[in-house]
Amino acid sequence: MTARRRRLALAHVLSGALLLCACSRADRPLASTAADRARAPVPSAGPDAEVHDPLPRDEVFVPDPVGRSGLGQPCPGGADSGLDRTYLAVFCDESGRISGVVMPVDVLHGVPPPRAEVLHEHPDPRDVPGQSLTVAVEGERLWIRRVTCGRCRRVMGWSMVGDLPRMRAEDLVQVQARLGLPAEPVLRDARAWREASRTLTRERLPAGRSPW
Repeated sequence: MTARRRRLALAHVLSGALLLCACSRADRPLASTAADRARAPVPSAGPDAEVHDPLPRDEVFVPDPVGRSGLGQPCPGGADSGLDRTYLAVFCDESGRISGVVMPVDVLHGVPPPRAEVLHEHPDPRDVPGQSLTVAVEGERLWIRRVTCGRCRRVMGWSMVGDLPRMRAEDLVQVQARLGLPAEPVLRDARAWREASRTLTRERLPAGRSPW
């Protein structure tokens, strides 16, 4: 065989081998690249699929001052007014149940509730927070919010809620004294508090410490 024929035969064999290799590669699926995977469509959920919110929704805080106060619950000290770590003052009716409480202003939230009738508000709620007093009634229930330092790191003061028909005279007198109201007459109902609230002025509020 001449050299020319040997070269032609070798070229023919090599071309056949290359063709066979190309065909075998075409039969195998190509590996997807990262870009291909990014462009791939995401399977859509069926109509009955449950959709989960990826982020938890913020819960809305709704204050429940009546539930927080424990009105109507058994008094911690029986029929006499008593103190514990939660309450600044506890007022009990003759049956030994809580008729009114005084708690730190930053503990008993939602005082007074939106549905209550505001009898007195000092100062104007649009003013810069400082000392303030709000007196309100809801039926025969009395609500008081007294802020003694609204600019402090922790808001200082007290909130009070009481069921007037069940509160004892000595307890009502104590509340009246904390507002600078005279001991007589004893304000036993919402009507009496409406009348007395007219005498509350925008002068400096009484500061005393005991018992709240």
